[in-house]
Amino acid sequence: ETIMIKVTLKNGKEYEVLESTMVYPSGLPNVRSKMEIHIDKDTMTSDAFEKAFSDESATDEIRITKTKDDDGTVAYEYLYQHYCIVTGIGKKLISTTSHETGETTEAMCLYVTLEQRTYIEQKLYEMGIS
Repeated sequence: ETIMIKVTLKNGKEYEVLESTMVYPSGLPNVRSKMEIHIDKDTMTSDAFEKAFSDESATDEIRITKTKDDDGTVAYEYLYQHYCIVTGIGKKLISTTSHETGETTEAMCLYVTLEQRTYIEQKLYEMGIS
């Protein structure tokens, strides 16, 4: 079974991401939720990656789609809005554990941490006060 996860930005650009990509909902209206996106370091240059994910108009809507097998069956698809605040970007070592073997491997990847504007921050942004 082949699993593919891709991120589609508001500008239509798509990127295949690693399974370690995560969304951390805060559950509180005045605390920002955050998303950490991991991409294989050989997919693009660090500069291209930073440019793609630092564009607020592009990260205003992020769709995460997970497909299974080679026929492209969609396992899930979620739309995230207003994840526009970059709080970390660069390269990092991530560990993954195989579900079949239990073996842990480490790989260098490109990562970006995006925080979602809180409700009040979003309202102020929409009024042009930020």
